[in-house]
Amino acid sequence: MRNISIIILLVAVLCFQCQQQKDHPAPAKKEAAQAQAKQQDTTKQYEPAQKQDTITTRDEQEAPLPVSSKSEESATSKLWEKYRKFREDSKKAFNNSKFQEAITNLKLAAKYARQLDREDLVAWQYNNIAYYSILEFKGITNYDYRLHQLRSIKDPGRKEKYIEETKDIFRKNLKILTDAEEFLEKAYKIDENYKDQNRTDKIYSNLKFIDWVKNFTKN
Repeated sequence: MRNISIIILLVAVLCFQCQQQKDHPAPAKKEAAQAQAKQQDTTKQYEPAQKQDTITTRDEQEAPLPVSSKSEESATSKLWEKYRKFREDSKKAFNNSKFQEAITNLKLAAKYARQLDREDLVAWQYNNIAYYSILEFKGITNYDYRLHQLRSIKDPGRKEKYIEETKDIFRKNLKILTDAEEFLEKAYKIDENYKDQNRTDKIYSNLKFIDWVKNFTKN
């Protein structure tokens, strides 16, 4: 009887040890698992950063391109700093309704984007120049109000007179749009080399607006 009790006790001890090994993995496996988890976290930290473009409403990827030496890396970093500075300066000017200042900064941003060999960003800056120009045109001509009035006026004679006044105002400020059109045509040519439907749609939309105004003022 005593021998049976001893055997039962030994079996219980062995089962307990097995359970401990099951519940607690071997140190080597545990350390390997922690190292793998740490490596995955580090990988996430180096995912390409994306910056929201408040003008074009798209994510504009601005991760610097690989460089082969420290001197090249330093030069590239300086170019990125200048590009981002002028992009931010353009937004500040835009928020203060300083359209010409905003456009000047966008031209400089395009210059540094080209030096970085980022033609996709050049295309965005050219499109944004046109976008600012369109907003400037709308502000100077009171565009939205005038089109609302044209839809609201019922009297044919009064409406015809208002149309002619509107055309005259648009013609006087048409150069703003024709200058913008040149940048859009450049953006369009660059955009043909990339697959970015969002940018393509915006360029097309801006070109379409300018074309409508030009046709409206002709008649």
